[in-house]
Amino acid sequence: MLNHRLGTLALATALILGGAACGGASGDGAGAPADGARADAAAGEADGAGGVDGGGSEGAATAIDGAAHDDGGAACKADLTSDPAHCGSCNHDCLGGACAAGVCQPFVMKTNLTVANVRLRMDKDAVYFQSRLASGSSWDLVRVAWDGTATTLLAAYAFTNIEIGLSDADIYLTQGGQLVRMPKTGGASTPVLPQANTVAPLPTATSLFWISVTTSRSSSVWTAPLNGGALGTPVRLAMNLDLPAYTALGNDTLYIADRFNGIIYSVATAASPPTLTTLSGGESMPYGIVADGDEVFWLNKGSSQLQKKPYGSLVHRKVGQAQSDTLVDHITDGAQGLALTKNDVVWITMGGTYFNATPPAGRLMKLPRGGGPPVALLTGLAFPEAVVADEVRVCWLENGPVASDGTGIVVGAGVLKCLAR
Repeated sequence: MLNHRLGTLALATALILGGAACGGASGDGAGAPADGARADAAAGEADGAGGVDGGGSEGAATAIDGAAHDDGGAACKADLTSDPAHCGSCNHDCLGGACAAGVCQPFVMKTNLTVANVRLRMDKDAVYFQSRLASGSSWDLVRVAWDGTATTLLAAYAFTNIEIGLSDADIYLTQGGQLVRMPKTGGASTPVLPQANTVAPLPTATSLFWISVTTSRSSSVWTAPLNGGALGTPVRLAMNLDLPAYTALGNDTLYIADRFNGIIYSVATAASPPTLTTLSGGESMPYGIVADGDEVFWLNKGSSQLQKKPYGSLVHRKVGQAQSDTLVDHITDGAQGLALTKNDVVWITMGGTYFNATPPAGRLMKLPRGGGPPVALLTGLAFPEAVVADEVRVCWLENGPVASDGTGIVVGAGVLKCLAR
């Protein structure tokens, strides 16, 4: 069984939104969460569950993007303190969540999941992820649309890794030892690559990137053109890597995180021949990497092995910079997943080591992309697993409690939740 920490759900939220008055409604107090819904002190305050070193005002919380919303003019007559369509400011929609004291609350999108060690992906229509079945060896591939409609795209299938990738029309994943694609809305899968041990499929409108993992020091990174889903001739971008695990694509640059060796690589995808460059070494188990334009961010989980730092960190690098910037250091409560919004970096923490966080102490964190004090948006998460974000919402998976005998997670106790920004 997968060993995870004991936890029962105790969720607290703090999300201050704009307090513009709307018609006759008052904006007073719109920035204060309801009783029992405020997040704990800013992430800069270390506590028994582990925290991060750095600044942050007591009890501080802000909107995910700090975005202003339309004040609606005189036509808006809503109660900004409780109207989920006008929460905190006119036309600020909680997207399915309640509005309490002018603050959007998190809401459940899907229950009865088993989501340990999975990936979560998002597009404009839905989120996609795997849920393990009770047998432990089979999984469902699930799509949950923003209206709450859940669809099982693949039922009870076996696969060899947990990565999925999204193009405009298709999902790419490993099924039966080979990389396949299938329509996002469901349907038959079509083989793309026959070789096994293909991980981290990363499709774009014109290309597919992937990692071929064999034995230590012989993994390689590949790309090939995509034409209507059909794969062209593969080109090897890099070879003789140890155990690369995650990839992200910026402006004509592919970033690769070698989790076990603590190295961040970059490859200029338009170069001929492509050249592998070590962007940063000495990282402590990078557990996620995201890129946007000429910027790349990665989250170190922390490891006591190989003389790495035992604590996590959030790191930033911009094209042309000689050195990386550590935005947040000494993350001691289990850095776990990473996402970007327009203005912020968002990540989750487990809340401590397995089995020792009672009550649940996972956190949803944010930080301005340009730097600043980290802020806890939500606390009390029950062992969060993965996080994704776009310009209107952030979503994450929670495992829920572990078995009372300590043998592993409770099958079916996981949930998918979202929060309007």
